[in-house]
Amino acid sequence: MALLLSPAAAQAAPKTIGLAMHFMQDDWSLSMKRAVEETAKKYGYAVAVVDANFDPARQLEQVESLILRKVDALIVIALNTEQILPVLDKAIKRGITVVGSGLPTDIFYEKGYISNIWTDNTMMGIVSGRQMAEVLLRKGKSDAKIAIIDATFNMHALDLRVQAFKFMTVDQYPGMKIVATERAGSVEDALKVSENLFTANPDLDAIFATYSAALIGAARAKQSRKKTDVVLTGIDADKEVCKFVKLGIIDGSGVNNSYPFGVECVRVAHENMTAKKTFPVPYYVPAPLLDANSVEQIYRELYGEPLSAYMGK
Repeated sequence: MALLLSPAAAQAAPKTIGLAMHFMQDDWSLSMKRAVEETAKKYGYAVAVVDANFDPARQLEQVESLILRKVDALIVIALNTEQILPVLDKAIKRGITVVGSGLPTDIFYEKGYISNIWTDNTMMGIVSGRQMAEVLLRKGKSDAKIAIIDATFNMHALDLRVQAFKFMTVDQYPGMKIVATERAGSVEDALKVSENLFTANPDLDAIFATYSAALIGAARAKQSRKKTDVVLTGIDADKEVCKFVKLGIIDGSGVNNSYPFGVECVRVAHENMTAKKTFPVPYYVPAPLLDANSVEQIYRELYGEPLSAYMGK
């Protein structure tokens, strides 16, 4: 006797998008994850999320696992581009839609991924560097001594930020010098690194931080040491970054626009899975300047509430 399936059981299981995150303990990552999940839900997709917690080897294992689970699409925020490429090639050979995100342009064209979506890291470095240069020049510091706090891992996106920052500062103003480049893997690390920089360089004029944890740690150190004369800029628009901008401790930051980035990743995956559409021209999510004039509006756009709601907590 044949068994009759209910209409729900007869329906095919929803397609699944695998999201391999580099890290999920800051506001950027959580906002990007939320964007992917909310947009995928609108299209009727499930999402399988993994978090490498800044461990490239762990990320390789996690992406391999998503491939074995036979996800229908992959979005990977890669910690090590060179290491992840063979794994993405394997996914493509198995018919998985791979959304390129933040790939070097030559690799994107060589591999033939369906898209290459960037949060505009070059523009982030430009707006942050320009803001620092303008503030330093207003202070009469055309010979400023600048320190950089970078991440503890190598990432193409961060390299682009540093290159663009240098172009807008030391390359334009020969009197400005990079006197130290340090690395930090967490807010606590960046706090200690910044305090050590202040001790070792009592005449330090400015700090540039390449990502949120480094920027927040530097801001906490600047606040606790009362280094009001040190210019501080960086990248990202986490809630605490916005708070420090509002308080005048951070002078400016290039916005890493996480939510629209996540939306765009899912959109191109959907259009490829349903219509085999590809996107041969890289797409760049805009990167505005977060400063005292824009912080209220940008915070509301990113988090759906007024900044005062966070600062009052």
